[in-house]
Amino acid sequence: NTPQTQVGIKDLYVGARDINLTVRILSIYPIRKYTRKDSEDQIENRTLTVFDGDGSIRVKLWNKLAHGPDELRLKPGDIVKITNGYIKSGLDGKPVVNLGDSSNIELETENRESIPDLEAIKLDVDKVTIEREHVVIEGIIKSAPRIVEFSDPRGEIKKSLQTILSNNDSTRNLRVAIWN
Repeated sequence: NTPQTQVGIKDLYVGARDINLTVRILSIYPIRKYTRKDSEDQIENRTLTVFDGDGSIRVKLWNKLAHGPDELRLKPGDIVKITNGYIKSGLDGKPVVNLGDSSNIELETENRESIPDLEAIKLDVDKVTIEREHVVIEGIIKSAPRIVEFSDPRGEIKKSLQTILSNNDSTRNLRVAIWN
């Protein structure tokens, strides 16, 4: 058995195993359920987006761990300790932390100052100048939000809430889409 090492997001690479991370939750997505084609087994997974002082990454929770955020009453801003994770490539080619049956996720109650909080990573509308993932943006809602429904390539109905976010003096606007 390989010894486990505490690492940061910047140290992760596709193929890494037995990793331990302490990270802050940025977002928690709903549980997805589907059936495996080869065995008809029911699979559940859930994605979290997490960050530390050096970056952000997606975390996939498989099967029983998909219910962990609900059982632990996790919310954005909480710090969690991830143990025995492994890194696979996502559909976009970027590393994704995967947590399976031998992995664990738990609320971290100590060292709460070691990772910036959501307020510390927040960007004002004026600071968003390039395309970025996993951001916290603060602004003023300038248009009535509207919900758009559409079918994805698999025929599933998806939703998007769309609005305009502005800076304080209304000199810069961003179109915002919040998915599903």
